[in-house]
Amino acid sequence: MLSYSKNEKNIVVFLLDMFSGSHTPYLLEQFPELKVNLDGFVLFDNTISTTDSTIHSVSTLIAGEYYSTYNMNARGDNIVDSINHAYGSMGLNFANEGYNVNYALFALPTAGNIKPILDNAQNKINIINIHPLFLHYYLTKQGILESVFDNRKDSIDDVIVKFSNFGLFRFVPELYFRPKVYNNGFWIFSTNFIYKNVVESISYSASFYGFTHLNSVDSDKPTFKFLHSIMTHVPYSMYYNNGKCEFFNTNSAWNDNKFNVNMNIKDGPKSFYYQHYDTEACALKYLGDYIQWLKDNGIYDNTQIFVISDHSGLDSINIPIDSRPDALFLFKDFNSRGALKQDSRLMANYDVASIFCANLSNGCKNVPKNILKHYPQNRTLIHTIPHSWMIEEHKVNHWILNKIYQVKDNIYDPKNWTDITDETKKSNYQNIQGLH
Repeated sequence: MLSYSKNEKNIVVFLLDMFSGSHTPYLLEQFPELKVNLDGFVLFDNTISTTDSTIHSVSTLIAGEYYSTYNMNARGDNIVDSINHAYGSMGLNFANEGYNVNYALFALPTAGNIKPILDNAQNKINIINIHPLFLHYYLTKQGILESVFDNRKDSIDDVIVKFSNFGLFRFVPELYFRPKVYNNGFWIFSTNFIYKNVVESISYSASFYGFTHLNSVDSDKPTFKFLHSIMTHVPYSMYYNNGKCEFFNTNSAWNDNKFNVNMNIKDGPKSFYYQHYDTEACALKYLGDYIQWLKDNGIYDNTQIFVISDHSGLDSINIPIDSRPDALFLFKDFNSRGALKQDSRLMANYDVASIFCANLSNGCKNVPKNILKHYPQNRTLIHTIPHSWMIEEHKVNHWILNKIYQVKDNIYDPKNWTDITDETKKSNYQNIQGLH
């Protein structure tokens, strides 16, 4: 799964779930060591996601805009089948050209069932479910195994409260009541908040640490990897303390910055979301360790790296609409070296598919040519806000979309966002740019 080729191409896509792209310039300014690590990278600092949640956007990240919510709706796709096909068909594209294809996935439309994806890929790819595969390794390497036990609060009251939350969420009617119980991770009945979040945060962080620290150069074929980590997803319980990633510490590096900006925090205590910033810093630190490993093993130049997020958190900076559209997009091409560059053209996180498909002899079906070589003039993009992040609350062949925006130029400028919800629904999605 984590084996790379010494002499052939390696293509790796890291998906850092819920990483707020609007935080990235501030992280790199406050912590120059993270910026120095990004040797040969480009930061696309004006990038949006097609939606505000994971399940609606993951298929676009592996297979492009063809699998966006509005394109699926226009075609009347069975949405579960379409997501599975996106993963499977892309894996098959690379497998058929001799690549070892490996997926580490978290958000699947079929409750963790990987068989539909494998069927679409003719069983030519490898898939693992990441959670909590690397947990013991991470606890040991970070020296926090004893700390977890020393700090635990496992009273019978906490256990009862936890099961009450899960049980109520499971059995109440959907649509209105479930979001009230869950409340973006702030359960309706509170438990030991700090300890519970730390334990989950450690478990989530283990995945990206494993991806970046447990590797080899044993592959006898070129490799293609799509590795989904929820390290930067709620809950956040990490403090980036002078280059060290610490748990069981409620401070945040955001409190030490000199920026005259605020996070647009919508729900929950600020201290909770400030530690999202620290978690993102630690993710970039682990990425730096990975980059150094590639260099030490002589495979940095034959490795193409994408680091993206599916959407942002509830803590964006200077985003003018009530959504989570600002996505992370870092890219290093083969044989690319030098100081980090910034590219402020309007990009979508799904543009990655157009870039990595350029490695195949005939590209990929339904994926446009490399966006970096065929950037359109006067580009506009679409961002949607679906009714729910839970797939069962949508129709079998239709995403229920509350809002549809058309975006141009700078995503941080309010005048560049146009609400086209009504006109789009009236035209049955057929007039949105990008439909094929």
